[in-house]
Amino acid sequence: MLSVNCVKLQCALLIVNELYVIDTTAEEEVPIFICITHVLEHEGNWILCGMLTVAVEYDSLTDSYIVQKLDQFITVSVNELKTHKPVAQIHTNGKIHAYLHVNIV
Repeated sequence: MLSVNCVKLQCALLIVNELYVIDTTAEEEVPIFICITHVLEHEGNWILCGMLTVAVEYDSLTDSYIVQKLDQFITVSVNELKTHKPVAQIHTNGKIHAYLHVNIV
């Protein structure tokens, strides 16, 4: 087993403490994120571990989603990611703003 803080796999750049989209809600296509805490390799398979992070509000002024980490630890494979680079995020006034510059479908 190998644990790394950052790795580039083909077109995916995976970095610990960054946000990645893993899904969208069916109704409004609101993104659902993972905040990666561990990037692990086991027998040639890469596994991403992290906290489930959800959009709790859309801020039209900044064109960003205000997100919140839930107390739910999840694991996903690289193939389950909808974004292959970290989602831009800014921490301000105790809130995390996630900026998506592409539509996730």
